[in-house]
Amino acid sequence: MNTKNLIDADIIDYPELANIYGGIAILDAVGNGYLAVPITTPEEAERPGRRSLTEVQQLLRNALCAWGLRAFHTARAAGMSPEQAQAKLEACKTIFSAASVRAKGPPACRAVFGITPARLSDELQRIVGDAMTRGGEQAVEQVVDAAFATFTNLAHAFARSRGYDGRLYEAFYGRASGAFHDKMADAVNPQPSEAHLSLPIATQLSYLSGVNLSFLWQDQWLYRLVLGTAAALHPWTRNEAVELLPEQLYTLLRCVETAAPNDPTEHGLVKAFLASMADQHQGHDHFLHHARDILHADGLLPDAPSTVTELVRRSARIVADDGEPASFVILPR
Repeated sequence: MNTKNLIDADIIDYPELANIYGGIAILDAVGNGYLAVPITTPEEAERPGRRSLTEVQQLLRNALCAWGLRAFHTARAAGMSPEQAQAKLEACKTIFSAASVRAKGPPACRAVFGITPARLSDELQRIVGDAMTRGGEQAVEQVVDAAFATFTNLAHAFARSRGYDGRLYEAFYGRASGAFHDKMADAVNPQPSEAHLSLPIATQLSYLSGVNLSFLWQDQWLYRLVLGTAAALHPWTRNEAVELLPEQLYTLLRCVETAAPNDPTEHGLVKAFLASMADQHQGHDHFLHHARDILHADGLLPDAPSTVTELVRRSARIVADDGEPASFVILPR
């Protein structure tokens, strides 16, 4: 295959190399690779449906409940009564009731946003006020709709993680009749209720939750490096420093370098989103200068890798003084 014919071949992997990079994989009969959500062992498991949440599920639940609280307060800031905001939350029909989301929201708010619910409410009052000044009621409506859409999408991701984990557990340890490979196919392939998320939405949710969503939607396995980079940037949601592996810093750099503001394609939207995060938290020019200096010193520039696999192999050779894999701390401005 001629990699010059592939869009962003140095950022996004392609099928022939899909199984080379990353993690513990499950391979199907034709060699396709899948990353599994960690599941508990039989000795640790409680009765079906009552097992403790995995780390992935805990992160997604925190993000879900925090954004549920954010959506509620956004609606309140836009002029809705508590009852109206609660009803709008309930209408999203998520795995949690609106009352449960509001109960779990305050501690999740501190974990996800790094602020108290009271301060979140104050900030949303300002955001909604700015939207009203800028574009009137239509702009405010867009802010409210965006908050509830994010909450709904996070609910889909959390439900998918629960369903995936449960069906993987059944495949390995369950007692239901059926062949193992059929049960594995049932786990890997999303159910109709596990709504597919587009790549731009998966990137946003990876950033907001800290979870690489290619772990849950296997058709996005090819984009695991981009989604993993977005997940690694999650501390920026709390305005904290992020720690990036060499390949993640390189991926972010390439997105910043190649993002086009008016590119409507999925790849274009993803690159624009990641580039906007770098600009928001570091400043465009400062980030480019800093990242290029780091990557040039470590041999990833100017002789750039041509594929994701080459990028990862070369990144693996970059180690810290103690011999551990290198990572780079990027401070918010």
